[in-house]
Amino acid sequence: MKTIYHLLYIIKLCFVILILISTLSCESFTTIDEPDSQLNSSVVFQDEKTATAAMANIYLSKAILSGDQNGIGSILGLLTDELNCNTQNESFLNFYTPNIISSNKDILQLWNTTYNAIYQCNAVIKGLDKSITLNEQFKDQLKGEALFMRSLYLFYLSELFGDIPYVTTTNYTQNKQVKRLNKAGVYDLLILDLQKAEELLSLNYSSSLRIKPNKFAAQALLARIFLYQQNWSHAIEYSTKLIDDSSFEIQTDLNQVFLKENKSTIWQYQSADKSNTQEGSYYIFSSAPPNLISLSNSLYESFENSDQRKSHWIKSIDQGNKAWHHAYKYKQNGQTDSSKEFSIVFRLEEMYLIRSEAYARLQVYDLSCNDLNTIRNRAGLPSIQINNQTELLKAILQERQHELFLEHGHRFFDLRRFSELDNTMFSIKNNWNTKYTLLPIPENEILLNPNLLPQNINY
Repeated sequence: MKTIYHLLYIIKLCFVILILISTLSCESFTTIDEPDSQLNSSVVFQDEKTATAAMANIYLSKAILSGDQNGIGSILGLLTDELNCNTQNESFLNFYTPNIISSNKDILQLWNTTYNAIYQCNAVIKGLDKSITLNEQFKDQLKGEALFMRSLYLFYLSELFGDIPYVTTTNYTQNKQVKRLNKAGVYDLLILDLQKAEELLSLNYSSSLRIKPNKFAAQALLARIFLYQQNWSHAIEYSTKLIDDSSFEIQTDLNQVFLKENKSTIWQYQSADKSNTQEGSYYIFSSAPPNLISLSNSLYESFENSDQRKSHWIKSIDQGNKAWHHAYKYKQNGQTDSSKEFSIVFRLEEMYLIRSEAYARLQVYDLSCNDLNTIRNRAGLPSIQINNQTELLKAILQERQHELFLEHGHRFFDLRRFSELDNTMFSIKNNWNTKYTLLPIPENEILLNPNLLPQNINY
């Protein structure tokens, strides 16, 4: 009987894997027919191991948060003033020059991989709601994780494309006809979903590595969304929840900030067995000139020489009388005996910057400067005291540039939020166009679903 039980369990796990593979192979769940094998099969949600495997596949995909050339760190780094392009590869040049059109295959991939991940989140939520065998505490935690991940992906899609479909179903008939929701409406729904996730998720981490989202992760995303929404009081409230919690502390050794055990990390993606981050492999180069990308000179030169982030988070490679610079936040560009670094999505330093900005917007200058100086002092910079809102916001924008460079598109979103995107880009890119404040809805998606019209302006 024991042998038969193990055999049946292996068969069940294999079935889960086949379902996950078929889901990942979907081109775009908003436009194609429903696959024969669905992730929301009742078999997947009969026990904790198979349900956990379904959720683990969502983390594995990373989608829009990939740390290589397909992720928004690279794409938006090239589009703004963070990265130089050192290749004639069209995928890189289209964003760097820029020359972005609605048929861009990289934008289509960004859209499709992220909506496929959202489909998987919806399937997990549906499967958990229908399950009668799983205990309620486990279901709450996993549903909270799925709600958080769906919210995270939809947040980034909204920031990239503006009005987007807010898809919460696995019904392909509905998804093929879905319409775009205005950005304000997307934000309202994100807040509701994240507050629900906050209720469902545990306050405790499942391990010391902080690789599973918990209540803190939901609060961090809420703090960011409230900041972007210009809800300053709620941005302060939610960032303070994390700043005041003893689970977190600012790492004073800059070389340790991006290690997997760092206590300022709120949530991070776990790397594959024995591997380190995609960011390390992608951004680091050991000889000059680099083959693909390098840090822009304008970013490198914007740091004060006394800023320790310049010496600890940037590395230079000289050739003759010229130097190229690469990001050195993540310091491992290959395999090690065990993973040393995971890809961080939320960390405590961002919460200080969120609260500093919110206080500045409310003209509470002393508290704003206190938070800003926490980040500056840790970087070896002197404290500042500014009582002028314009000058203080300028200092906060620069501090965000130096603290968060190449971390999932912060620079692009910040320049746009501060109404500085066009001014900054027109001064350094000959082909800059105001339409690039948003990416185009992929042409292929509009052809398959005209309800996605109108296209973003001037595309």
